[in-house]
Amino acid sequence: MSFVYNFSQMNAKDKEIYQQIYEGLCAYSPRIKINRTSREQACELYAAVLNDHPELSIVDNSALNFEYNAVEFYLLPGYWFCQQDIYNNHMQFLEECEFIVNKIVSPSMPEIEREIAIHDFLCRNIEYGYYDTDNNMGGKLSQSAFCTLFERKGVCKGISMLFKCLMDLADIKTIVIEGEINDSGWEPHAWNIVLMNNHFSHVDITKDICIYRENDIMAYHGFNFSDGEANGKYRWNHSQYPVCDSNVNGYYEWKHLIINDEIQMENMIDKSISKGSRIIQFKIQKGSYLSCFSKENIAQKIVDYISQKTQKDILIKYIFDENSGKVVVEVE
Repeated sequence: MSFVYNFSQMNAKDKEIYQQIYEGLCAYSPRIKINRTSREQACELYAAVLNDHPELSIVDNSALNFEYNAVEFYLLPGYWFCQQDIYNNHMQFLEECEFIVNKIVSPSMPEIEREIAIHDFLCRNIEYGYYDTDNNMGGKLSQSAFCTLFERKGVCKGISMLFKCLMDLADIKTIVIEGEINDSGWEPHAWNIVLMNNHFSHVDITKDICIYRENDIMAYHGFNFSDGEANGKYRWNHSQYPVCDSNVNGYYEWKHLIINDEIQMENMIDKSISKGSRIIQFKIQKGSYLSCFSKENIAQKIVDYISQKTQKDILIKYIFDENSGKVVVEVE
């Protein structure tokens, strides 16, 4: 069942219109009668329905028209498929999402382990990018959970919508958030917020998908971070979304991978070497001794220690998120 955060924040009047839109879309109606409102408010409520219910992946969220007079007001939504094909495609999408979740998670798993399983599945199976870039419709489809799932390719909106679909099925409360990201300049971006153990956290699956595709390393730099870690890198309308006040559900916190000094870093390296793992992950605590060093200095310390330990010259692949102190190292 979907976690309908946007609906929960509305007044009674907007909730009634929201429900009219939702029921109309569930019926694949080409013409939905709603209580009279402004076009702007109708657009906002329409977007809220789709963000709360990304399982309605057969709806073209970029196509919405209106028909109204002094008394009646209708929405004319768009669908990705012709009327005779909508139902079958919708059922195919829902069945595939359910199949994936049943395969990779179980109800007995802690919530965070279910989230990790979904995160890892998406990183391994979804590529960031536009589907069919020669076709304008392909660019729009890339923002849908449907295309992202079946084409195994999508942009941030499609990825965040699919993530919410899978998280809803795994019984984890999840929100789609829209704002901007600072990646060589501010640009539109979509990601998620999850509620776990009474704390909200940001999740940017797109970020970790890109790291995986570019480096072939599973990273958790976009996994369950606070507003504090998001500041400067992300911006959004804070009044529309819950406060993410803690990193308590972060991957590095959950796995006890937080370090403060070189001894703790060396212990992390030793544990990985003893397990035969080429991947070393940890998070440097803000304000700690190690947080004073540049990423180049940290990388050199890692190389020097492993070389000394193994008596070999080594090369590493190194990913360091300076904003959060999260480090992933692959020994080549």
